[in-house]
Amino acid sequence: MIYHIFNYRIQGEWYRDSATYSEAQFERIMEALDWKLPVHMQIYHYGSPDRKYYDLTNAIVVKRPVLSLDPMALAVSPQEKRTSVYDKQREISWPVVHRLGRFLICQPDDDWPRFCYADGDRFSLITPMDITPVSIKEAMEFVRQNHRHCSAPQGHKFSIGLVAGDGARIGVAIASIPKARALNDGRTLELNRICCDPVYRHAASKLCAATIRIGKEMGYHRFVTYTLPQESGSSLRAVGFLRDGLTSARPLGWNCRNRPRRTPEKYPTGVKIRWILETG
Repeated sequence: MIYHIFNYRIQGEWYRDSATYSEAQFERIMEALDWKLPVHMQIYHYGSPDRKYYDLTNAIVVKRPVLSLDPMALAVSPQEKRTSVYDKQREISWPVVHRLGRFLICQPDDDWPRFCYADGDRFSLITPMDITPVSIKEAMEFVRQNHRHCSAPQGHKFSIGLVAGDGARIGVAIASIPKARALNDGRTLELNRICCDPVYRHAASKLCAATIRIGKEMGYHRFVTYTLPQESGSSLRAVGFLRDGLTSARPLGWNCRNRPRRTPEKYPTGVKIRWILETG
């Protein structure tokens, strides 16, 4: 019996599929791919035409980490309308023709499909995104589940959500009065949390721009937010924020003798970069 194992190249490393496929299954998958095996996919064949069972013994394939990905489900997934994948290394984008979660088959200009994994690092998705209303409870829950280094705040002036073309929520923004007393002048709004799926290109900038637009309609003229030193702040620069200096480290958070407070479970206590946007 002949067996077939699909292999996938992700971030420079090869993975082998957790499943092996028969000759009939292999042919159905390849027919779905129009017999064009995408770049960064390989197929290892082993066995013989008789009915004897054969173990996988190829040393190279055996050592590859295992990835559970159904190649048939990927090959027959609906085409992504107006969705493309952006390659940060090459600074080029290609239309996505098939998508299964973060696994993609895109169509470069050279007419040969390419497999890639949207990791938010090298490859990111460009897709229609819409601002939507969201409750503070929903926004807090999204932050709890997805923010890398901050817990959810306890209150807000308003919150908004961001959804992708398929209706999945991919980000939230929470705006509040500034925590720093010197900035709390009634005309300054703090972008307390901008939390989004990094796989989606420009998602953070879209949330920032929408929050500023809403804040201006409410009468706010200055906007403030903070990032960690290791964060680039590119999404903030894209909407006009300027660096305004560094904050002091806070080993105890906002807890102090005159006003005791519990430090959140996730709270960066080191120096932060303060960003300011003046609109009038």
